[in-house]
Amino acid sequence: MTATPGGSIGGGRPAVIQCVAHALDGLPGIPPAPVGQWLASYDPEAGDGRGVAAWTSDPAAAMVFATAAAAFECWRSVPRNLPVRDDGQPNRPLTSFTVKITAPPAGAQVLR
Repeated sequence: MTATPGGSIGGGRPAVIQCVAHALDGLPGIPPAPVGQWLASYDPEAGDGRGVAAWTSDPAAAMVFATAAAAFECWRSVPRNLPVRDDGQPNRPLTSFTVKITAPPAGAQVLR
């Protein structure tokens, strides 16, 4: 995760998650990273605990969190159905994406 330009967005203001890079980008069979896109939905339990994320280039479809802390918690969430990876570390599927947490883009409206 990276800090937003000019510092973090504290103070309990709404926030979104935007993709900067993906650790598996460029590997055979892996779709291109959704760089520049916003997280539209995320279910850490889906995919047998591997997590399923949907990304969007439409600001109106961006998943808006009540606070930057809530966005950070989502990014680091651990699925209950597969809490530990094969290497013994916590399973945090969304952390394979490098993200930045920023103020919502123009058009993003729904708080989730």
